[in-house]
Amino acid sequence: MRRCRGDRGEGALDITVMATCFFVPVLLLLIYAGRMNSSHAAVESAARHGARTISIARDPALAVDAAEDDAGLTVRLGSSMCTSMDFDPVVADGQVTVTVTCQVDLSELALLPVPGSTQVHATATEVLDRHREGSVP
Repeated sequence: MRRCRGDRGEGALDITVMATCFFVPVLLLLIYAGRMNSSHAAVESAARHGARTISIARDPALAVDAAEDDAGLTVRLGSSMCTSMDFDPVVADGQVTVTVTCQVDLSELALLPVPGSTQVHATATEVLDRHREGSVP
């Protein structure tokens, strides 16, 4: 006699279909959120370090180029996390304000061909160091 097996043994197929339809998009969303968070953190760090570099320099005007180079290394300029960078330092009234803006390529963030790009920016302010060597009070 032949036995009717019904749906027996199809649980593995159900789990595979559920994983493909649900878990893979959730995983890609987590990767995207993590990489965007990493971009934001790098830009904030670049702004803080740039402002600090300029604020402790003997001549803040001469330190701008070094601070911009450091910011470019911090945000990995040229990578998908920062395809282009704007560095805007303002030295006035005993303080330094640095704004760093990066263009982030979205197509490489989620490992999927997502079109477009977005801007990530951060601003940091530091007080000029009055006790640096050679400064006039």
